[in-house]
Amino acid sequence: MDRPKIICHILQSVDGNIDGDFFTVPEIGSAYREFSRIREEFACDAVISGATTAAEIYRGGFIGILPQASERWPRTDRKAASAEKYAVVIDGTGSVRWESGNVERRGEKLHVIVVLQENATDACISHLRKAGVSYMIPAWWSGSPIWWKSASTSTIPAMKRRTGNILKQNEEVQHGILYPE
Repeated sequence: MDRPKIICHILQSVDGNIDGDFFTVPEIGSAYREFSRIREEFACDAVISGATTAAEIYRGGFIGILPQASERWPRTDRKAASAEKYAVVIDGTGSVRWESGNVERRGEKLHVIVVLQENATDACISHLRKAGVSYMIPAWWSGSPIWWKSASTSTIPAMKRRTGNILKQNEEVQHGILYPE
């Protein structure tokens, strides 16, 4: 299997914001056009963002308090749909509100895959399932909200393989099948 490539391509303001009103100021115009041109050259299958950015750009906001779940869900990865392009959202606690498992960004339709922590609540999982959102629960995350700071460099290829699995399989995949190398 060919290993996917992860490209970190970000345009940010001086204060570190990666989205917001600064994109509309005239002075950013030429930088934004060049940023967009380069992004198009990458022809990516997926974009990745954190919960705060996803809540803003996909206009769902945050959930707040969810009703108690009537069912206990297994902690397995779930593929809700197939798509040509994906929006992967790192949202350990499942805090982003989703009306649908599909979103639109810059004219492209994307299917949502949320990366949860193992301790995500049944109410959160019920919300994602009802909305038609795919999700994965990496066994190696172990509840750390900032997994990439403590993970070894071999963790990223393992997550890529897991993401490849959720994108290609029709059934649920028991988490923990693929561990970091």
